[in-house]
Amino acid sequence: MSGRRAGWLGIVFVVLLLLQAGMADIPTLDTPIDRIQHFYAQHGGIIVTAQIIGVIAAIVFLMFAWALAPGVNPGSEPAASRLRVAAALVALASVVTAIPPLWLALS
Repeated sequence: MSGRRAGWLGIVFVVLLLLQAGMADIPTLDTPIDRIQHFYAQHGGIIVTAQIIGVIAAIVFLMFAWALAPGVNPGSEPAASRLRVAAALVALASVVTAIPPLWLALS
């Protein structure tokens, strides 16, 4: 993949991440349960959309990191492999953390 294409993937990732982060202010642990339930009941569609955008952003991030891996340390396959593994773990963590808000919004 060309450097220009990898750059565009990075830009798309940042835009998706900012879009997802700005869609909803999810309640924290300090928020009373009844307010959390009310929030998820009132904003379910926005939360689902934000989490789907987050999952798409994780996939784009993985593609971005994969495209950058060969240029990390040319000639060093272990460095590229470590970057790919780290990116896969970050993307997996992002997808896994999207499950609880999706579950709450859909229930």
